Amino acid sequence: MSNDTTIIPDGSNMQDIFVPYAVRHQFTEAVNTDETSIPSNPSFSRHEWGACKYEWTGYIYIAETVQNANIQIGADDLGEFSIDAFPDKKATVDRPNPGPAGGGQYYMGSAVELGIMYKGYYRVKISYTNIEYTASRNAARCEVCLNGSRVKFGALRAVNLMPKDKAEAIKKGYTGSYIPAEQIEQNPASDPRGPVDYIGAPGRENFWGKFNLPEAAYQKALADEPCASRLSVALNRAGYRIGAYMINGNQVSDNMQTIGSDLIVLNPEAPSDTPDASWGKHILKSAANMKRFLREKIACTAPDYYEGGAQYDSYEQDKMGDIVIFASGGHAGLTVDGNLHVAASMPKGDVWVLHRECWDEPRK
Repeated sequence: MSNDTTIIPDGSNMQDIFVPYAVRHQFTEAVNTDETSIPSNPSFSRHEWGACKYEWTGYIYIAETVQNANIQIGADDLGEFSIDAFPDKKATVDRPNPGPAGGGQYYMGSAVELGIMYKGYYRVKISYTNIEYTASRNAARCEVCLNGSRVKFGALRAVNLMPKDKAEAIKKGYTGSYIPAEQIEQNPASDPRGPVDYIGAPGRENFWGKFNLPEAAYQKALADEPCASRLSVALNRAGYRIGAYMINGNQVSDNMQTIGSDLIVLNPEAPSDTPDASWGKHILKSAANMKRFLREKIACTAPDYYEGGAQYDSYEQDKMGDIVIFASGGHAGLTVDGNLHVAASMPKGDVWVLHRECWDEPRK
């Protein structure tokens, strides 16, 4: 028998060990279509098959949280089933089960206890070996099970919430500068066209100083934690208008024009003539209100993960190239590039990945 292993292609566009369930993830269960082709799904049966070695990687779908999960693999002849989230646990059939005429026959290995598994998708690896046997037909069979039932195995793909250019526009609105090169001052942190994140405009004085507010309004603003206001600026700069945002019949957004603000902060690329109706004027000062606004107007879907959710592990760790937006009852912001550029404190509350390089672009 050849020692070569056939690697079954994995159609996933992600590598995370655990992915919480989200509507925008697209799971496609692998289907074995006929008795003659190499199986796409590791749970398969062939009445007559040659010696082989197969390896699958992909995701299994957990429809509801399982409190006491266990995994098993059955094989004729050898098999191994492991879940990346449980690196020390492995289900195996590690020796042939001799038949009456030698060779092997199907055998279900022992169950391996895992504990809790959350609703969502787990990255797995399955390997299978069918040993050479020529005395009669050489059957091949493999069964991959969770709590005694076949797992749903397949490919998992994610679709970005917005095209890269739109996510990049929000990123620029937060961490970037709109100051022409020939006009850059020694302290761009105070320039209304400069960045508004915690590195580019550290402290409340630098951030609120960009608005050129009347003294009384400026002193009042200094009492406000500006995290949601910083994000409001980024959204306006990227073309997302907050407007007179209402919750329960009450306007919760602030019109900066009415309190004497310089609107260039919100519209750094607009012509310098009199502001018109298309200019951004409103911000949200409350992180809790920003959280609701993001759900309703920006993401328009449930968060990818959230404070108090399933696991704060692999999927929740920002990756290079990521643009991630978040808001909780007390904090809101943006993280970029795996948060190596510490644009804000780490995500908390409702968190959305606006754009991840390896994910599919949304359909237009």
